[in-house]
Amino acid sequence: MMKGINKAGPWLWYLLVLAILPLDGAGVVEGDVLVPSATASSAMLVVPDAVVSQRQWIWKACALALAALVMAGLAIWLARWRKRKQRLKRQALRNDRVTDLPGRVLLERHLQRFMDDVYAVSLYYLTFDALRYLRAQFGVQYADLAAQSIAERLRDTCGGVCYPARLSEDVFVVMASGAHDPSAMAARYQEMLYAPIEVHGVPHRVEPRIGVAVSPEHGKTPVALLQAAQDAADQVLASAGTEPQLFKPEMLKTAERRRFLAETLADAMEQEAPFFELYLQPQYRLATRQLMGAEALIRWQHDTFGTISPGEFIPVAEASHQIVPLDEKVFDAMLAWLARHELTNTQSLVWAINLSIRHFDDHRFSDWLLERCAHYGVPPQCIELEVTEHVATEDLSQVCQIMRILRLHGFGLVLDDFGAGYTSLRFLKELPFTKVKLDKVYIDAIAEDERSQLLVKGIIDLARGLGLTVVAEGIETQEQMDVLGGMGCPVGQGYLLGRPRPVESFLWRLSQRQETPPARTARTPRLWTTIR
Repeated sequence: MMKGINKAGPWLWYLLVLAILPLDGAGVVEGDVLVPSATASSAMLVVPDAVVSQRQWIWKACALALAALVMAGLAIWLARWRKRKQRLKRQALRNDRVTDLPGRVLLERHLQRFMDDVYAVSLYYLTFDALRYLRAQFGVQYADLAAQSIAERLRDTCGGVCYPARLSEDVFVVMASGAHDPSAMAARYQEMLYAPIEVHGVPHRVEPRIGVAVSPEHGKTPVALLQAAQDAADQVLASAGTEPQLFKPEMLKTAERRRFLAETLADAMEQEAPFFELYLQPQYRLATRQLMGAEALIRWQHDTFGTISPGEFIPVAEASHQIVPLDEKVFDAMLAWLARHELTNTQSLVWAINLSIRHFDDHRFSDWLLERCAHYGVPPQCIELEVTEHVATEDLSQVCQIMRILRLHGFGLVLDDFGAGYTSLRFLKELPFTKVKLDKVYIDAIAEDERSQLLVKGIIDLARGLGLTVVAEGIETQEQMDVLGGMGCPVGQGYLLGRPRPVESFLWRLSQRQETPPARTARTPRLWTTIR
């Protein structure tokens, strides 16, 4: 700012000197000369109006000049700030500021150069969902440290053969040229990133979803190849698995449908009224043939797609980060239905509601659940929370703390799809669950496969030793029912016992049912009569 004033010239200094001279001086003006007054020591003479006006004009001119200088300096600073911001943005496009890996611009240039030279290129698209949750739970700097550790592992693995890059906060990409086996390379990256990384001494598992695309089969331009690899990575989540996926042409249609579903789901979530329909599937105690409760399910009737099953739109909600608000809407709708029909004390029935484990990343989750139960007047003792887990979480301390609070207030906790994920045993050991639900894959072959029988029997005995109740889901045949009953499985659920029904239809069946369903007779093909 002073540099600007110095450049303004001596005229500005002249104005400033005149401005600070006293308006009331010890003298009078005679012509153009200020003559000292004889009575200056005793009284001040009044300055003529012309001088006062002149001084006021000088003050105003000086103020305007200073304001002009300030505005000019501010404009210069703003122009330099914008230029610096644009330079940093361009730099960020070339190199990621956190990991110093190449960004999208450099990656696309590198891809284009290899494609122009007719080199075979395989692209590995690594999506780290865990980074997003670390950022939400511990802050941006914490997640940045985790990203730096991931970048170091990629550099060590790639060496000088591959080309790692970072496209966004949660996405890394590795480009490999030459005749590499894509599946073997993807398995190598998955194995390398399987071991937990440490941030401030705390281990975290950040295993990515890996999608693989190969040029020119899956894309002849960098943008097309990147999109194909991203679609393959999305397919990992859609399949509810962890194995890397190689892009297939049929994924294009599936990916377009998922993207449209994600947009439609976002619009539907903004509606105040639920866009889904609640269904209930009964659960029975197998030994006494007594109705224990029901699991809340949802169906989405869409104007364009028709009936959309949860197996399709739940993975879309997870991939588009809408699973938490969706679960909250379902929880609210179920509590409102229970309160409306006063079913919270109906013969000690328990109502199971599915929730993503990602709710437990928020320490306020238990308060929210208790507040909603109090709002609808539903006691927590009649609610079970079924937790599904598809994304590995290494640090379970907060999850365990929240679950213990929920158990103290009476909520039941159920580990869903037990045996389908590699972390299930660890969850069973560290978290205060009350029930485990056997995955359907064990029930499908239990009537014929001896290995399945041994596994299920072992799980039932293990759960009994831990004080947990086992629920067998997916029971569809009488043979499966007989085998499970012989093993001492306490609770069952499946099409044989009762298909999912809209809540109002379930309510009518519930009002018509007997306390204990009639036993099987020669004319009855089922073990007992259930809610149909």
